[in-house]
Amino acid sequence: MLCSRVEELLSGQAPLLEADYPLTVEREAQHIAAQLLVRQDSAEVSAEPTASDMQSVDVESLEMVRPRTVGVESVGLWAMQQIDFIFHAQG
Repeated sequence: MLCSRVEELLSGQAPLLEADYPLTVEREAQHIAAQLLVRQDSAEVSAEPTASDMQSVDVESLEMVRPRTVGVESVGLWAMQQIDFIFHAQG
């Protein structure tokens, strides 16, 4: 549960389905995510890019392997919640 919440925080995307985490889990996840972000930022600052680090990418050649959209799904779930629509998630 804690790892899932930390991953959500680091990804910057809201979860598709709202999860009600206990307060202790939420606090610890926020703390761990903040520490990881600070470490990541300090590592990026200390590593100066060199010419060998730079790459050119043809944007037209890119493919989405696992695209993730949550806009339409989130609106749909919100609308179902507004009318008290009951559904069962399959897993």
